[in-house]
Amino acid sequence: MTSSAQLQLARVCGELVTAVAIARATIEHGGNPDLEALVERLRQLLDEIGAVPAAEQRALLPRLMGLAEEIEALGGTIDAERRRCREALAKGGASARAIAAYAKTDLN
Repeated sequence: MTSSAQLQLARVCGELVTAVAIARATIEHGGNPDLEALVERLRQLLDEIGAVPAAEQRALLPRLMGLAEEIEALGGTIDAERRRCREALAKGGASARAIAAYAKTDLN
């Protein structure tokens, strides 16, 4: 039997999956999502799930697994963006060193 609490939690879980997917897309397009707000929403969801009976918690497992997969994908996106930024900074540092070296020569 599905309780109203379970339906509400399933809805909130679905909304959080969507919010995480939007955050991932935002990062992929160079934006800066509010990850702290996502963490707070996740914390609230987990607190609410902890307050329902175990049978209802088990019924939410498929939705929670989907949320976990989306969060894992977000982590992968963040890692990829971090690598891209590190590479861009390294190229920028190499360019800056080359410019500094050129400035010290008699070629200019």
